[in-house]
Amino acid sequence: MSAIINAEIGTYLEELGHFDEARAQLDKVLRIDPGFGEIYRDLAVLVDTAYRRIDEALAHLHKEISILGTSVLAKPLNVAWVCVNIAQLYLQIGADDKAEFWIDKALDLVPNHIGASITMLELRLLRGEEFEWTNYPREPLQVHRGLKGYYFLQLRDVERLVLYHDLRAGQYAQARERYAQNYPELLQASPPEVKRQNYAATINLALVLAGTGEEDRAKQILADSLRVIKSMPRLGRYGFQITDVLIYAIQGEREKILAALREAIDEGWQFNARYILEFEPSLFSLHPDPEYQAMVAEVKAGLAEQLRRVQEMELRGELALPPWMVSEP
Repeated sequence: MSAIINAEIGTYLEELGHFDEARAQLDKVLRIDPGFGEIYRDLAVLVDTAYRRIDEALAHLHKEISILGTSVLAKPLNVAWVCVNIAQLYLQIGADDKAEFWIDKALDLVPNHIGASITMLELRLLRGEEFEWTNYPREPLQVHRGLKGYYFLQLRDVERLVLYHDLRAGQYAQARERYAQNYPELLQASPPEVKRQNYAATINLALVLAGTGEEDRAKQILADSLRVIKSMPRLGRYGFQITDVLIYAIQGEREKILAALREAIDEGWQFNARYILEFEPSLFSLHPDPEYQAMVAEVKAGLAEQLRRVQEMELRGELALPPWMVSEP
């Protein structure tokens, strides 16, 4: 009857890729303690990353923020993170105005909030707006092993966005130094130590190493990453998503890229697709490819359908703001 222990069991099931069992376990937690706010975030992550149900994810996060509202003054950081989570879901489906509203709410609660600042940066990139990078946090990332849920996924986003700038500016040495601070086991060890906790960083790091003339190490970490993800589920918060697609893109394996992307879409991948398919540096060379464009259009159509479902929920009043939020988006 422990809500926390049952929630942890659900997390372990999710990490193994047993998503239906994980969902049943988290639903059990809701029956044990409906006021346990964190469980709604766990459910949101699960249905977003494993089931392509952003509408359900938003409903769970709205429930959590209603519960946390009673402690908004005592725990503004917790509430700000949920606001960021909601903003990122809206961003995925192209509801940019809604995303901006929730980003602003997070910044009202915690000025200079790292998650809100980075999400605002992603929003501006997706809108095609010009901006000054120095207005956003760019300090070296501190990697915290074992981060859960959206915190873990947001760390990947921060790395991706900062690297996007570094690569555009040709600042390979600067990017390498950032990775050296956060992933010494990938740059200082020989051979590199690639594992579940750091494989996601190898994709962009390989691009950096190519720019610094370290092609052999780049090839090694990519090969090791392919080995690591073979034991992982594709979907879910701990899934490798489309890591295989990105690795094949760096290796220039067109047929493998398209086959892996087709497989990912058929399995239900969509997480952060709007940003990745347009701004992921390793995929730039694929943008003109007609087969790639067709799959991108397919993913976008799926996200448009998600947006439609969310709008229907809003019309029914199912995503109404909690009482402590007095302004409307």
